[in-house]
Amino acid sequence: MRRIPRALVLSLLLGFFLLLISASATREPWGASDGYPLHYSYPNLPCERPNPFNGCGYSYDPVLVGLDFLFWLAIAGVVVSAIDLAWTRVFSRYVGKQTRSSAAQSS
Repeated sequence: MRRIPRALVLSLLLGFFLLLISASATREPWGASDGYPLHYSYPNLPCERPNPFNGCGYSYDPVLVGLDFLFWLAIAGVVVSAIDLAWTRVFSRYVGKQTRSSAAQSS
């Protein structure tokens, strides 16, 4: 039961980290992030060009940002679960071999 919360916390952290990476990788030259896989930013329409200093910048849709985070959270959950499963299998084999060899040496 202890492994479930740890995996959840690791997935949340990795999902947030992946969201930050996707936002910084899709950053436009004027500072707005498009987001990946969902396009969650859009320009404020009454302005000709986006300029954050005169109020003509980009707006972000919080629902799409949340859905983008859920996308990355799902990927992070799969990755953390796969790594945890592989680690458990490899470690249990190592401990099993070590236990058998120490039992053989003591008898």
